[in-house]
Amino acid sequence: MTVLAALSSIASEQACTTEDTETCVSQLPDYLATHPDAKIRYHASDMVLNIHSDASYLSEIGAKSRMAGQYFLGSVPQKDKHIALNGAIFVFCGILKIVFASAAEAELGALFLNCKEGKVLRYS
Repeated sequence: MTVLAALSSIASEQACTTEDTETCVSQLPDYLATHPDAKIRYHASDMVLNIHSDASYLSEIGAKSRMAGQYFLGSVPQKDKHIALNGAIFVFCGILKIVFASAAEAELGALFLNCKEGKVLRYS
C-alpha cells in the first residue's frame, strides 16, 4: 500500500513518457529494496469505519491534483483524544480529473470522493 501513489503517477504518464518518468520508474525498485519488510498491523477496535482524507494541490501534470484516503476500522472518535490508527482495510488514491481553483477545493473534492467510497464499503 505504500507504493500506490507512485504507481498511479507512473501509470498516468505511461502514454507520453519523459525522462522524469524514467527516473520515477527506477526509484520504485530502490524504494522496495530499501523497505522489504513493510507490514500492516491491526489492533483490536470497536469496528467503526474511519477515513483519513487528503489532497495535494497542482501536484500532477496538467494542473491536476492528487487525492488519497485511508480507510481503517477503529474506535468512535472522542473529543480531545487522538484517533488510534489501525491497519488500513482499503486505500483509495488517484488523480482528480477536474482542475481546482484552490487547495481547499481539492481537499473538498477528495473528501467527497472518499465519503462516496466509504458509503459503499460501509454497506457491503
